[in-house]
Amino acid sequence: GGNAMNPGVLSDVFARSGGPNRYPQVETETMITVATGHVIGDNLWLWRADHTAAGHTTPADNPCSHGALIEGDDVTMYGLAVEHTLKDLTIWSGNRGQAYFYQSELPYGVTQQQWGDKGYVGYR
Repeated sequence: GGNAMNPGVLSDVFARSGGPNRYPQVETETMITVATGHVIGDNLWLWRADHTAAGHTTPADNPCSHGALIEGDDVTMYGLAVEHTLKDLTIWSGNRGQAYFYQSELPYGVTQQQWGDKGYVGYR
C-alpha cells in the first residue's frame, strides 16, 4: 500500500487458476485482494481457465470464487480484467476508488440456478 503522495503499484499482473493441462486440479477462493489504500493497478488479468490444451473445462474444474477483492480506500485501476470466476467476479468495497477500464467475462457452463438465481455479477 501507500499514501496519497506515494501510492503502491500493481503493474502487469497475470493470475491464472488452472494450468494448460486438465490435471492436476487447482482451487483458490480469490486471485488478488487489495486490502490497503492508495494503490494503483494497471494491466491486471485474472483468469479462471475456461479451457486447457485438452479442451473446455466445466465449473467443477479449477474452481475460483472471485478474481479481485478491492477492500482498500482510494484504489485506482487503469486496467482490470477478470474472467470466468464462479461467484462475483470483482467485489469493490473500498471507498473513493476509480476504475478506468474494466473487462469481465462471465463463467461458461454454469446454470441459471448456479449463478443467476444466486445474484452473482461481474462487478459489485
